[in-house]
Amino acid sequence: MLAGALGGGGLTSCNLVANRFQMATSTAGITAPFTSRRTHYAHSAGAITNLRCFDSNRYLSSTSASAGGGSHTRKKYIEYPVDVFHQVKWSSATTIALTASSRVKSDVVVSSVTGLPLVIPAGTKFWERTVVTVGASAAVPVFVTPAGSNVLSIDDGNDASDKGNSGTITPTTGLNTFGSQGITGDVAANGARSFVLIGDSLTFGQGDITAVGAKDSSGYIARLMDALGYPYMKWAMGGQQATEQAGLAASINADLAQIGFSDFAVLSGLNDLRLSRTKAQVQADIQTLFAMSNVGSARKWANTLTPRSDSTDSWATTANQTAKTDGNMADLTPHNTDVRAGLANAFGFIESADAAMSARDSNIH
Repeated sequence: MLAGALGGGGLTSCNLVANRFQMATSTAGITAPFTSRRTHYAHSAGAITNLRCFDSNRYLSSTSASAGGGSHTRKKYIEYPVDVFHQVKWSSATTIALTASSRVKSDVVVSSVTGLPLVIPAGTKFWERTVVTVGASAAVPVFVTPAGSNVLSIDDGNDASDKGNSGTITPTTGLNTFGSQGITGDVAANGARSFVLIGDSLTFGQGDITAVGAKDSSGYIARLMDALGYPYMKWAMGGQQATEQAGLAASINADLAQIGFSDFAVLSGLNDLRLSRTKAQVQADIQTLFAMSNVGSARKWANTLTPRSDSTDSWATTANQTAKTDGNMADLTPHNTDVRAGLANAFGFIESADAAMSARDSNIH
């Protein structure tokens, strides 16, 4: 249901233009100077240009709270191709000071080679390098990967020096990097699509520890985005419930004001059922998220929920699995039935349950 043409000629403006963006879910004490390098892939539909970086000094401090990081100053470069650097500026300044509540968007990134807005070809790998230039052990919001970059064979890395526009940064053995929460711009294609993904540990990619998707993404939904060539930004954390996300709607909405996107998917609900909330409550929370003002006219997607089961043979066979019945898991099949029938205000749904279950509504893997 998500598949379709990526587009031909024309232009799509001001949307997310690359993958691997997410809400920070922790902080790390960073002492300046310190550089973090993160990998992204440009939209598959067409070349991207007029890039603007959105940096937030906020993070999810728990499953039910959003908080601000420590005050610090940063600078940033886009690296494309390898070892060619293009400085990011904010109102023509080369650095930006962030306070606990900061959400900032850069000027259009200009090529250091041509002096014109930077252009990156469709589907091409590029990097951002973000440098903390001022800050004594500042609590910097960080993006957490399920395993070290060296294990996942991705280029993300850190260096305790200023390597914003020079030097090699090796993949990190740790889980934390930092940088932009999103990069927006123009895509040289009509109808180029990009997604905001609201979810829990499955969306976050928890446990996806041995490999990544086609374009370095973790978690099954992000892997799907990689396969289809769609940029995305994830708001996801292990253990998070739809009710908690509905309670964070104002904070989510403030982030969404900084980015453009064509599609908005709510993937949460399994933790709610596990903790005894009903399908009616889950679906009400989905509607709260759909109704956020900055979702606007984006296509809204619901999601069928995947199973939870016990196994006596480490899930080697279906015969030795038993569907969990704790909490309100009895509502799993009724909820999925409602999603397939079409929730109010939903453009469509993502069929995750069928992909994960042994048969439709078996409720085992």
